[in-house]
Amino acid sequence: MNSLSNIPFSISSSKGYSTKNNDSELLNMFVHIEEAGSKSNHILMNTEGAKLLATVSYEIYGTYEYDGVVYIATEKLLYEFNVSTKTFKSIGAVSFDSKVTFADNGIDIVIVGGGNGYAYTPSSGFLRNMDIHQGWYPAGTVCYMDGYFIFNRIGTGQFFISRLYSTSIDPIDWSTAEAAPDNTVAVVVSNRQLWLFGEKTIEIWYDSGNPDFPFTRINGSVTDVGTANYKSISSLKENIYFVGNDFKVYMTLGYRPNRISTPAIEKRLSMCDPELLYGFSFINNGHSFYVIHIDNIYTYVYDKDTGQWHMRMSCDKRKWFIDGTIKINNSSELFGNSGSSFYSLSIEHYTEDGKPIRREAISLPINKGVNRFILAEMQLDMETGFQAEGKVLLQLSDDGGVTWSNNHLASTGAVGDVKHRVRWLRLGQHRDCIVKIVITDPIPIRILGLYARYGQ
Repeated sequence: MNSLSNIPFSISSSKGYSTKNNDSELLNMFVHIEEAGSKSNHILMNTEGAKLLATVSYEIYGTYEYDGVVYIATEKLLYEFNVSTKTFKSIGAVSFDSKVTFADNGIDIVIVGGGNGYAYTPSSGFLRNMDIHQGWYPAGTVCYMDGYFIFNRIGTGQFFISRLYSTSIDPIDWSTAEAAPDNTVAVVVSNRQLWLFGEKTIEIWYDSGNPDFPFTRINGSVTDVGTANYKSISSLKENIYFVGNDFKVYMTLGYRPNRISTPAIEKRLSMCDPELLYGFSFINNGHSFYVIHIDNIYTYVYDKDTGQWHMRMSCDKRKWFIDGTIKINNSSELFGNSGSSFYSLSIEHYTEDGKPIRREAISLPINKGVNRFILAEMQLDMETGFQAEGKVLLQLSDDGGVTWSNNHLASTGAVGDVKHRVRWLRLGQHRDCIVKIVITDPIPIRILGLYARYGQ
């Protein structure tokens, strides 16, 4: 009897221009690298599920953690979320209609979005509109560096700053990104450097201490790529992620943005509506993720720690329903927002608030030649013996994923049966075959590999 052979299984969403050559896909699963000497050098794991915590009255446009408290900016109200009691308290009226950004100076929190800005002082509970300050211009984003709040002025190449350790603004404290005659659409601070994102270029400035205006452009730091939409920009630790005006996804390293998107993702981006791009990032279970929504239909997620992409999709077969995340300092809890609702996110939640999550992995081609072969057996090496029996569906395709075979079901075994093998027998004759694994039951997923035994 022929022995089982390891076949090339999915580790990323890397579907190529020719699906016959490469149709590999990961949906609601991601790859985790294991220690040297492990049985497999990587495993596939389930992505986060969600549990509803509470719903507020209006759509959520941004969240921010300050001194152990989460602040939630919605369409019409600013809320405070108590992490311990999982309850909300209304702070006061605001007005937003799209993604907002936050910054704080250790005393005040400033919230900006769509031209509107607000300052909130947690110690006094005082919320005020930034329009009260002479010199305030409609701004789209805010960041903080070296004692200054920094804003981009909508519809211009300018950016302006607050007075030192204050929310008040001097009308003459502004400057212009001068490398190209384009609008400055976002300001971001990373590694104590100020990144000015334009529609066509990016410039990096630093705090030079000049008494007339403290920020100065770094020579040689201009990049001839802008951003397709400021809402795609997200900063995580020392890196900034964004979709460029050339419809490629970038991650900054040093003074330069580096391309991280694959040709398949770029093909999808080249056909999208840039106004609908929306990105955010988070850290969970030791992985740093950048999430990009495309056309409110597709969600691609980049894992910086492995350099691989995967897709996420909610039960309505559209994009992942989460639109932003936040993690509290010194806590492992991850929270997410969707619409007007706030959720707990965890890989130990196996549904989206009770709704099933469809998880798929599509392999690379089994046979790269022209000869036909018989699949006598396939075996999925995965953890089993869960609190409830689950089902694993297997489908085969001989035409690069255009059509799929009938469903072949296998069990994950009885409760506690950790030695159970997930296997399928007598799978027919094939050429250029690819395999799809589908799991919808609410079980943890730890897949080590996929194996095949070929018949005579």
